[in-house]
Order: sequence, then C-alpha cells, then structure tokens
Amino acid sequence: MVAGTQINALAVAGAGKLFADKFSGSKKERPELDKMSDQLCDGDVVTVTRYDRLARSLKDLLEIVEIINKQDSCFRSLVEDIDTTTSAGHLVFHVFASIAQFER
Repeated sequence: MVAGTQINALAVAGAGKLFADKFSGSKKERPELDKMSDQLCDGDVVTVTRYDRLARSLKDLLEIVEIINKQDSCFRSLVEDIDTTTSAGHLVFHVFASIAQFER
C-alpha cells in the first residue's frame, strides 16, 4: 500500500488512479505497473512522488518512461521536479538519460 504522505502528495498533484506494487530490489514481477501500462491512454501523466518509487535504477526508469512515452503519455516526478509534459521537463529527463547512457 502507498504510504499516507505519498497518497496526499499525489492527491494534491491531481493524480487520479493509484497503482502500488510492493517489491524488493530482486523482485522482477510488477503486476500493478503492468496494469497501469495496459490502462494508459493518450495524454495520461504517470505521476510519482519520487522516481525511485517507480524504478529500481536509472536504467529501469528510462525503460519504464520509454514504455510510457510509446503510449503517448508523460511522466512526472514531484520531488525531482521532472515533468515531461513540458519542454524543460523533457530536456531534464533527456539529460538524465544521456548521463546514464554515457555511464554504461
């Protein structure tokens, strides 16, 4: 279950449906993430309180956001202030992606 402070932050940000997986660093199955991905529609914004709530690593985050983008949806992280619904947010996210690719 999503912690109360996270639920409050998401509600203030205007989030509608909530999806919450309980997972450890070694667990690959993410049924709620899969369900969310299946239900995404054009123009949806996947909002998280922190990007580490969605992904285990930057590589994992990049892969998940790529899936979100392929469904004509956007990504928003409240704490890191990343919002791919804006040009500046796209730039920040692509800088992260470039750094991750360079590190590989």
